[in-house]
Amino acid sequence: MNGSPRSEALRRLLSARANLESGRAGGTDCVRLSAGAADGLPGLIVDRFGPLVVAVDYAGATPDGLTAPALVHTLRRVFPEHHVVAKVRSSTDGANRFVTAHDPAPAALPGASPLIASERGLKFEIGTEPAHDFGIYLDAPEPTVRQWYVTRFLALRETAFRNPASYFRRYADLSHDDAVKRAEEIWDTINGPNLRENILPTRGRATLVLHKALDHAVSRVRLRKV
Repeated sequence: MNGSPRSEALRRLLSARANLESGRAGGTDCVRLSAGAADGLPGLIVDRFGPLVVAVDYAGATPDGLTAPALVHTLRRVFPEHHVVAKVRSSTDGANRFVTAHDPAPAALPGASPLIASERGLKFEIGTEPAHDFGIYLDAPEPTVRQWYVTRFLALRETAFRNPASYFRRYADLSHDDAVKRAEEIWDTINGPNLRENILPTRGRATLVLHKALDHAVSRVRLRKV
């Protein structure tokens, strides 16, 4: 299967972040690998939950979008041992109608041990059934999310940014004040507008909204009746 420019850009991004983890707050192997427009791939979100990788392409029904099989193929090239799930929007009216494709991990067998991921020192079982559309939205005030971004930028400046092959290597040697300033510039010009224009409008379509406080604790839960 020949890769489109979009799939090749995604493959390069995922290859650079395939082993990304966080040792903060007790550690987690649940991380966002592609943040859409902030990573130069508008509408394309990829998350890793331990041994499961899930990609959603909200641009799927447009000329720039990927098909679900093509997205699974790209994920599989980078994550040969993971379960991979791809959901691609099949409508152009903003509705949550998707085509789904998935490919279990090669080692997956009937009766195999459940998939386990970790978050903040806790371990939990994750499912791989792709045929549901139960949307979960993690919500927080924009100033809080902005502060999280700056804090994460500073942490990565001391870790992943120091990889010579990293796209962000140029930020590794910034002073603390310059790094804060650059992180705020990136948020104000890229991530903030992406949040307001592409992410926040999907909150109303979520089945479950979890409101988070500055310390990441869930402060409020809203479940939509369906």
